Amino acid sequence: MFTVSDGQKALSKREREILVLVAQGCTNLEIGERLSIARTTVRTHLENIYDKLCVHDRTEAVVKFFFSVENQRVMDGAST
Repeated sequence: MFTVSDGQKALSKREREILVLVAQGCTNLEIGERLSIARTTVRTHLENIYDKLCVHDRTEAVVKFFFSVENQRVMDGAST
């Protein structure tokens, strides 16, 4: 059974916003411009996301987070 890990639950609202933009293919610069934050701040958020999700790059972070969230939604729907 797939569940949302503690790391995924611990992502801040800003980290989730950044992960959505990463999933849409945005660069760090584009993310910074959209959220009105510095590119280095985006990089810091991404490093925190990688640590919380126990991954090494953008692709792994997106896949792990969204795959687990979708599976959790399916499991929650199956149990009701």
